[in-house]
Amino acid sequence: MPHTWLAFSTFGLLTIIVLSILYVQSRPLDLDAYLQEQEEHGNTLTKPTVTIINPSLGSVEATVTLIMFADFTCYPCKQLAESVLAVMKTYPQDIRFVWKDMPQYEASSVATQAAVAAHCADRQGKFWEYADALFAQQTTLDSADDLLTVAHTVSLDVDRFTSCMETQDTFPIVERDYEEGQALNLLASPTLFINNTSYTGALSTDQLLSYVEEILAINP
Repeated sequence: MPHTWLAFSTFGLLTIIVLSILYVQSRPLDLDAYLQEQEEHGNTLTKPTVTIINPSLGSVEATVTLIMFADFTCYPCKQLAESVLAVMKTYPQDIRFVWKDMPQYEASSVATQAAVAAHCADRQGKFWEYADALFAQQTTLDSADDLLTVAHTVSLDVDRFTSCMETQDTFPIVERDYEEGQALNLLASPTLFINNTSYTGALSTDQLLSYVEEILAINP
């Protein structure tokens, strides 16, 4: 019996630790406070951060890390995402792809909510399926009803998805990414960081493949 209580206590403690980490990492970045702190230390934000909150594909040990700040309603973002996934098929063991949200709300009224919805899908382990469906139906995304339709398309638990959207549980993740993009002085979506070197706009598959192969040649 004592061993059983010890096991439950250990599990409970680990659960609290993990939830605390998730809470801290999902909070919006206090941009003003962050920049003030960096200025006091003589630093500026020069590269994006990656936490367990950020959806990713590939190994954390990969030689090449691709961090993409993007918007689901942006056509060049769709093109770049397709290029990234194509290059990953060529080098599946060597590339990690990390998604960051930078919705251009001025251009699309549904951009921010599409990002929130994708992270609600992530709560059910289907971020990438939902992201693919958003891009596939990009030209018809006009309202919350369209985001719900996409949820049906990828067979989400619609009740859980709807609850997540109503409470905006995942909005802080989107806001944190967006404010980080501002701190990095990003001017547009998409912006892709290839091992901390940034490129703005939709790189073609051939261009991206060239950059990746250059890095892999140096770091075989």
